[in-house]
Amino acid sequence: MKRNALVWAFCAFLFTNILVASDSKDIDGLIGKCAHYDSKACNKLRAAVEKLTDQALLAKIAVEAFDSDVRQAAVENLTDQALLAKVAVEDMSPEVGGAAIRKLTDQALLAKIAVEAKYGNVRRAAVGKLTDQTLLAKIAAENASWEGGEVAFDAVEKLTDQALLAKVAVEAKDFEVRRAAVRKLTNQALLAKVAVEDNVGDVRQAAVDKLTDQTLLAKVAVEGKDADARRAAVGKLTDQTLLAKVAVEGKDVGVRILGIHELTDQALLAKIAVEDKDPGVRSAAVRKLTDQALLAKIAVEDKNRDVRYTAVRKLTDQTLLAKIAVEDTDIYVREAAVGNLTDQAALAKVAVEDEDPGARSAAVGKLSDQAVLAKIAVEDKDTHVRQAAVRILTQQAVLAGKYRALTPEDGLSCVFSHDLEFVLTVQGLIPAGEDHFDCTDKKGQKRSIELVSVEPFDGKVEIMTQDFGTILRGNEAGSYDKYEMTESQIKKLKSFLGF
Repeated sequence: MKRNALVWAFCAFLFTNILVASDSKDIDGLIGKCAHYDSKACNKLRAAVEKLTDQALLAKIAVEAFDSDVRQAAVENLTDQALLAKVAVEDMSPEVGGAAIRKLTDQALLAKIAVEAKYGNVRRAAVGKLTDQTLLAKIAAENASWEGGEVAFDAVEKLTDQALLAKVAVEAKDFEVRRAAVRKLTNQALLAKVAVEDNVGDVRQAAVDKLTDQTLLAKVAVEGKDADARRAAVGKLTDQTLLAKVAVEGKDVGVRILGIHELTDQALLAKIAVEDKDPGVRSAAVRKLTDQALLAKIAVEDKNRDVRYTAVRKLTDQTLLAKIAVEDTDIYVREAAVGNLTDQAALAKVAVEDEDPGARSAAVGKLSDQAVLAKIAVEDKDTHVRQAAVRILTQQAVLAGKYRALTPEDGLSCVFSHDLEFVLTVQGLIPAGEDHFDCTDKKGQKRSIELVSVEPFDGKVEIMTQDFGTILRGNEAGSYDKYEMTESQIKKLKSFLGF
């Protein structure tokens, strides 16, 4: 009995203490002592909070208590939405603010906290509890990513209302938020509007990426602000009629050419190739043409050399190619004609008569007539043309098996050498020097053979001489000591050396 009496007395003592602590005056005292690091006072305050139901006292503790654990305990017993919102916005502890958010249901207050709370995790927690689409859209539109952290993006992520997403996509002050909204949009007309009108390229590109409507893609391709968006739109077009519209009406040449690349309508391509004012666009259309008669007309009549060149590259008519190869005023076009020529008579005429060395060289490269090549190799005024002819003759002779290796029985002793030197330039020392090809004559004297050039040739070295044609130097047994000539070369060289 005595023991039970003591227990009851102790319980009554504790109950009395709690009641006392629950008094507003005592609460003020405990708050003050706890603020001065009185751990007993903090413990008593915490114990009191667990029993308190008085919203005014809980609010006082939640706002004024120094210890964050005490404030959090008070918040967890609060039901007043306005007070919870005040704590969420103003409390210095993110844990306390988070506890307040968990108790909040009022959408308007949650929206306010999402914008005004001190800590990012509190703001994001508030957005996480928002369901009101209008409020989410407002947060997304009015908060910049660099100001509100991830809050604006979280709001966009929770948006499902297409009309509100559209509003954010157009009105949000942060372009990254606009882009995030665009990526959730399905409204094709609005996506087209963003693709044309937004002032940031990344947002316009995101809108084009979501577009599938061919008519709207064509609109962006023609009216878009920047080339990247226009070109991206063209890349998604498949409708031939709309591609034609882009090819004709596009703002810049690059976009129009992209449209032409996807066109297959020969009639429309022909119209563009003949009538368009821009030579780059005409050339693009010509590349897609298959009509030889029209190509021939363009190759002869277009005033722009690039357009004529493009047409000539597609021509197969040998008679016309021969005419162009001789008569066109531009070397670039004449060389293109030569490139498609196979008629040896026409090639020979160009190789011998054209005023431009480049055209003559191009023709020589396609000649097979040895007599004409031999004449050019000796008589042409240009070194490069002569070399080209000699090289073709050498290739033909090698293929015909006319070259053979010198043997001791030939009685010729020749050596190729290179004087290696280094020349100081602004880039530093670079290798230089001179090539020599010397043969010993009948009297034992060294005779130098004048060289034109030394070039690699089919795994060997091509030594092109001034008077004895091309001598080949081959690699035998790991060293360059094998020379190859034709019989006529050997005979001519032996005569020169007095044998």
